[in-house]
Amino acid sequence: MKLFWKIFCASVLTAAVLFAVGGYMLIDRFFSASLSREISSACDENALLAYSIETAFSGTYTDVSAVKNAAENISHGRTGSTTPLRISDLSYSTVYTSCSVYFDISVLREITKSRVLYSIEHTGDLYYIRVARLVTAGDTGYYLESFRDVTDVFGERNSELSFYRWLTVFLIAADGVVMFIVSRRLTRPITSMREAARGLARGEMGVRAKVHAAPDNDEVGGLAADFNRMADNLEENMSELRDSARRQEDFIGSFAHELKTPLTSMIGYADMLRSRQLDPEQVVMSSNYIFQEGKRLEALSLKLMDLLVVRNSEITRHRIRTSELFESVVSVAYPTVLKEDAELSVHCDDAIVSIEPDLMKTVFINIIDNARKALDKNGKITFNGKITPGAYVISVTDNGRGIPQNELDKITEAFYMVDKSRSRAKGGAGLGLAVCAEICRLHGTKLEFESTVGQGTTVTVRIYEFEELSEDEII
Repeated sequence: MKLFWKIFCASVLTAAVLFAVGGYMLIDRFFSASLSREISSACDENALLAYSIETAFSGTYTDVSAVKNAAENISHGRTGSTTPLRISDLSYSTVYTSCSVYFDISVLREITKSRVLYSIEHTGDLYYIRVARLVTAGDTGYYLESFRDVTDVFGERNSELSFYRWLTVFLIAADGVVMFIVSRRLTRPITSMREAARGLARGEMGVRAKVHAAPDNDEVGGLAADFNRMADNLEENMSELRDSARRQEDFIGSFAHELKTPLTSMIGYADMLRSRQLDPEQVVMSSNYIFQEGKRLEALSLKLMDLLVVRNSEITRHRIRTSELFESVVSVAYPTVLKEDAELSVHCDDAIVSIEPDLMKTVFINIIDNARKALDKNGKITFNGKITPGAYVISVTDNGRGIPQNELDKITEAFYMVDKSRSRAKGGAGLGLAVCAEICRLHGTKLEFESTVGQGTTVTVRIYEFEELSEDEII
């Protein structure tokens, strides 16, 4: 059964039971109060009749005919109407009766001088309160029974019950209409979420549940809002997975391409050396080409290994002065920059940074090397370290060719090269920045790129764990 029908049926059935039980208890309470008043009046009336009889024959001998006449006078004389009563002797024979209905006389056996009995008697459509007691007329005892007609009390109860049955039907019908609307409104967000979930299951990642109420004030509305947030995260994760799958496919394709081109050339030159008689100059040229491509494949394999190792490793940070870091980077990078007839300018605010020195040294050597490959004539590279509020900022700036804006988000992907022929000609493998990005991730930072085509590129790394040196510590 759907939640809508569960809510609807449960509420309507609950209302029906509560209306029925509550109404019956209320009517029964009023009926019991009315009947109690009638019983009290019947007992008082019976006591008054007994007093009248006992007073009339007090201290005198009384025969049956006298008692009968007295009872008849009392029955017809009190209110101008006949009071239903019955007088019986001690042998339970009726002496006088003004009641048109017969009632069982055996109950009189339970009456004593001190005990008065009353009961509710029902005959046909009539109801009576029967009160019986033992009275003394002269020196003889008699049983006095009075009957009070309470048919109207029972009739009123039945009339109220009949009215309340119809009222209950009307109230339940009205409650059904109201609860149908309420249940539909309550379950509408759940229905919307169900349809949205089916859409997500079909791969429609953009589908969302409709939020019909303020999430802070309504639990179901809050659930719909949470579902939409979950769908947003799921869509984002799916997008990331698709991007990851695309990058993996690109990685495999690029890796295969990077291997295929040099291997084809190496095989061709090796076959030429093996199958032909070449002059010494051709032999040297072919061997040199095989050597260069072999070195490039070696560099490619080493970079790939570095990337795999970095991605699956944890780092141990050490405190090191930035002046020492810059000195070790420049000592490696400067000779390669000098070969390009380029200028390397260095500036460093001395401070203490918490890093893995060898890995961060690899980052900046790779960045400077990439800057070198982008240079043309009159090339210049600036290697700068600066203390800023909250971070120590290290940047590498060149005045090379620059990188198009649509390429900036891709340059840290494995094997991605903006200018493939230029990068390969200068020994690039397309893995350097991918390794650098992973190292920065391990340090809780990232590579930041700013570039203008034809003017140059700036690569920035922010190190957040650092300490400034005092004036005495600065050399």
